[in-house]
Amino acid sequence: MKWIHGWIVFFVLSVEVLASTEDIERLLAELEQVMLTQPARGESIIQDIKESGVELTPAQQTRFYFQLSIQAMLDGRYDDAVAILKESLKTAQSPDEIVSIHYLLSTVAISRKDYPLSLIHIRKVLSRIDEIDDVELQVKGYNRILNVYYQFGAYKEAAEYAILAYQLNDGRDPVNQCTSMLFIGLSFFSLGELEKATSWLDQSIVFCGEHDLSLMVAMSQKGKAESLIKQGELKDALVYLKRAEQGYLETGYELEITDVNSILAETYLALKQPVEAEKYALRVIRKGDKPEYLHALKKASQVLAQLHYDAGNYKQAYQHQQEYIEYAERLMTDTSAKSLAYQMAKFDSDEKDRHIHLLEQERGVYVEQRATEHQKQSNLTLLLLVAAAGLMICLIVIILGYTQRGRYKRMAQYDSLTGVMNRSTGFTKAENTYVSVMARHSVMSAIMVDLDAFKAVNDQHGHSTGDWALRMLVDGIKAKLRRMDILVRLSGEEFAIFLPDMPATDAESVAESIRLLVMEMEPRYAEEAFKLTASLGVSVSNEGDLSLDPILARADIALHQAKESGGNQVVVYGRHNQEV
Repeated sequence: MKWIHGWIVFFVLSVEVLASTEDIERLLAELEQVMLTQPARGESIIQDIKESGVELTPAQQTRFYFQLSIQAMLDGRYDDAVAILKESLKTAQSPDEIVSIHYLLSTVAISRKDYPLSLIHIRKVLSRIDEIDDVELQVKGYNRILNVYYQFGAYKEAAEYAILAYQLNDGRDPVNQCTSMLFIGLSFFSLGELEKATSWLDQSIVFCGEHDLSLMVAMSQKGKAESLIKQGELKDALVYLKRAEQGYLETGYELEITDVNSILAETYLALKQPVEAEKYALRVIRKGDKPEYLHALKKASQVLAQLHYDAGNYKQAYQHQQEYIEYAERLMTDTSAKSLAYQMAKFDSDEKDRHIHLLEQERGVYVEQRATEHQKQSNLTLLLLVAAAGLMICLIVIILGYTQRGRYKRMAQYDSLTGVMNRSTGFTKAENTYVSVMARHSVMSAIMVDLDAFKAVNDQHGHSTGDWALRMLVDGIKAKLRRMDILVRLSGEEFAIFLPDMPATDAESVAESIRLLVMEMEPRYAEEAFKLTASLGVSVSNEGDLSLDPILARADIALHQAKESGGNQVVVYGRHNQEV
């Protein structure tokens, strides 16, 4: 009878363990879904799992840590998120789990402005993704990679991975499908392809809404609103911004709530609704001076500066304008650091690929030589010929490798369309020049050049015509500059010019000559000629400027003043501000 009693006890305990395991699986699945749709509800489920008293398996422990780290990130507790993720690496077993953990570590590193560390983690993601056999998990991995590329401003690469993930998923998993559609739209928007962006974002809003993915719906609505703002449809944009705000409030995503508030402030200001503009701008300012809020703080400060200026409160307007300059300078430094980290990682990856290619070529030659030696041991002459041929191939490969390296280096330093230096290379040269200028107690001026309404040229006459006009502009500007001056293409139709040993008055004359040059240009589309104008902002270095960032930031402010005043004019920074 004792053995019967023992079997009964064993059976009851087994049933209890099975029920507990099933309960944990159910809670984990519910937590994973809630963190995608209503993150604010995740806390109660997390507490239920902690209080269950059930010992989690390694796989369950990894899933639980993963969701805990996401909650910590949403709350802005980045140190806690890193500690949790490092702990989860101890229990992770599958390639998918390891890929997921390194992706989140990369995302946390970006939030903490540690861009080199972020790229180290994304390399680990790339190295493990091919080990995943499940197509659905591969798609999830690609979506994580594209998200990091997007945060680094590599929008072309982000779009490529998003389209790849969308095609691979082929409607299998709604979360992956929604993510891919969202980032295809956002990437096209950042690349300036507004028609494509709007189409994908509309699809994303509908599809994500149908599958109750509220956080991604809010992100899609925010992207659609920004696209409408670019197209001048402010009232329609306001509708989507309010919907996005409500969606983010429901999920408790503070970073996005703050960013949407800053865009709402700008939109209400443009719609001439100062009360609402001030309300939303102050909401952003109250969040405090945190690195993750820099973009929003910059927008809010500019809105408040304009509101106080319009109201005649010139002292407050000046204070907010100074805050705007500070945030703009910090953002420019952050963007430069992000771009430098990405370019260095990309160059390092290219160099490694080149070395691997050379090693493979040399190994192929060696194997061929060994095979020939075994087959033709009696024919010494043939062996020598093969060896000579192999050495010649190695020499050719090495020469080609160095030639390619030089070509890629130039491609990385100069803009392929206009032939002038790109942002990274130009700023490096200008910074070195500025050090020399400061050493001899001289000054350095900067000019920001932006063609007015250039998007209309591309839309009406085609991008090839726009490219031709940009090359004409660069040729004309070069003729106006000295050999020591530095011309840099920043993006699209925007250029920067650095003028060492030139005071503001002379720089203004150069800027005015460029403005007249643009007006006199006669680009043609087929038989139809069209006219261009340009807005230019000028600034000069001050004694307290330790780098080019504040000089360029002031020139950018002057450029925006020129734009807001109707374009086709030169504005020198300092004159208007001194009146304020």
